Amino acid sequence: MVALARAGLGRVDMVAELRQARIDSPKGSIASQAYHYEEAYDLFCQGRDAEVGDMAKGSPDHPPYYFFSFLVALGRSDGRAEARRACDAMVRRDRPAASRLAGAPLLLTVGSPDEVAALARDLRATPPDQFVNRWRYDHAGMLAFLDGSASEADLLGRPVPNEYDRCWRHYMIGWKRLGAGDRDGAQAAFQEAYEVMQVASGYWMIARAVLIRMKDPDWPQALAKK
Repeated sequence: MVALARAGLGRVDMVAELRQARIDSPKGSIASQAYHYEEAYDLFCQGRDAEVGDMAKGSPDHPPYYFFSFLVALGRSDGRAEARRACDAMVRRDRPAASRLAGAPLLLTVGSPDEVAALARDLRATPPDQFVNRWRYDHAGMLAFLDGSASEADLLGRPVPNEYDRCWRHYMIGWKRLGAGDRDGAQAAFQEAYEVMQVASGYWMIARAVLIRMKDPDWPQALAKK
């Protein structure tokens, strides 16, 4: 995390160290899973998508790898359907509420407004105690944005409980703009999410990775531009 913060939007290559740390950790431990995720993250930021895809396929039951499957698919011109499958794996009804909420911004990108609104309705009916870190986020504002009853301005105008929530709001807006074909607007929103510098947030990490990959004007190839 320190290396990522210091590197800004530059690529970090700690793959060798992370692989060794994973080998040295007890198999199946939380530490081993964390090193595995960080390795895939570094590889994705470096553009080594084939290696990331192999790691994601090898960890089908580890939810964070749906993010990587989604991101890798976006980099291919024929990847939209695969990106949609990765998103569906996160938001389907038998998944925990936390997974469905984490996948909702991705559905803004590859799903229809009606599908996003239906997901928002399901989440609104979910007991709050089923959401991880429920005290960090303004879920009412998020769900209103997802179902289309609140605009970007409405979302950003709500009181901000903390910096995790501020990062998340810009992150959601980025994916929605990207799905609408507004690449420049999406990049600006992800930049806002990144500049919150909430480095402990997985959403901050994904925003950072997307910005690094968007330095390539052809990424993401799977989504149409305006």
